[in-house]
Amino acid sequence: MSASLIIGGEAMCKLIFKEEAGLIEGKLHLIGILAGSYILFLMLQGYVNAILKSSFHQFLNETFLKGYYLGIATLFLIDILSFDQLLIGFVGGYILATLILTIYSVAHGYTFRGGDEKLPKREMMVYGAYSVLDKGATTIVNQLDVLMVGLLMTVSNVGFYAFAAYIGTLVQMPQRAILAVANPVASKALSENDHQTLADVYNKSCRDQLILGGIIFVAVWVSIDELMSLMPGEFGNGKWVVLFIGLSKLTYMASGVSGGILVYSRYFRTNLWLNLSLIGLTIGTNYLFISPQFLGMGIEGAAIATALTFFVYNALKMIFINEKFGINPANGKFWLIALLIAAAALIHMIKIEASPYLIIPLKSGVSAGALGVFIYLMKLSPDINTQVNKFLRKG
Repeated sequence: MSASLIIGGEAMCKLIFKEEAGLIEGKLHLIGILAGSYILFLMLQGYVNAILKSSFHQFLNETFLKGYYLGIATLFLIDILSFDQLLIGFVGGYILATLILTIYSVAHGYTFRGGDEKLPKREMMVYGAYSVLDKGATTIVNQLDVLMVGLLMTVSNVGFYAFAAYIGTLVQMPQRAILAVANPVASKALSENDHQTLADVYNKSCRDQLILGGIIFVAVWVSIDELMSLMPGEFGNGKWVVLFIGLSKLTYMASGVSGGILVYSRYFRTNLWLNLSLIGLTIGTNYLFISPQFLGMGIEGAAIATALTFFVYNALKMIFINEKFGINPANGKFWLIALLIAAAALIHMIKIEASPYLIIPLKSGVSAGALGVFIYLMKLSPDINTQVNKFLRKG
């Protein structure tokens, strides 16, 4: 994939981004370097997850890299770094993170040499090929809406859409930490044919991710009007993008460890075909909702298309797992949590005439806090209640 972008990427960028494509002309070789680092990082990430040391790569992903990129973006903003230096710094950050993870993995027993066991090489190669293609398809899906906005609208809309979409993705913050723990447990349960543990981790991951994602979603959405009023120019027009991207991420979180179950089971091929189908569905729905020849809904249409495709995708995964494993997390507690999230989100309709700097923490804090209290008192998640009780005892 990276090779095809290096060879034909400039023509593709000119098609999508037109005159702005000159910004990356002659620099697409950096994609190959970034892709190599990314693949190695994912391989090592799988190892540290397997030995239950996931917190370290989470630190690299969520703290180190984000802090690093914020730093170089600031240097670019104040004209210390040129655009070319910014690109090199961006790629260099991932190389550095991969190097750190490599040292950490080797220190914890990882070796690049093959073992003495006669492993089923053909099966490993097939699984590896499907995993790489599946990860590539997932990456494409996650960025496809942005590309479609650039292709079907002006490139300036990409910035407005990406900014609003980023606010919507805040909903997904707890997911990586939870899945970093849940995926290895699900993998072990599958390898040992432990159906009870698999059902437990699946149900808990769906329920707990829905709760945590729902609390963040409510905190963002109820104050979205006040938040957007603080944004400059057209950046304040992304309210509905935030809503639908937030809902798409919440849907994704509600599916819990379903992706891991498919990837680590004998049905790993299914996940790739679902992702490829999702790419086709994403392209089709984006054309339908964005293109002036059809509904012409602009960046809001792109967000609606994303929400629709992710709902279909995650619903299909959960239906498939229910059919093959007999596990259905969408029980009474699941739907009660969803109902409480929807009810709390209605606080958005309450309008208070005061400074946004006062209203945002007030509305967000009260709504998210009330939602959390209701979930705690109704004991909808034993794991969350246990953690809250531990915190209260320490206090």
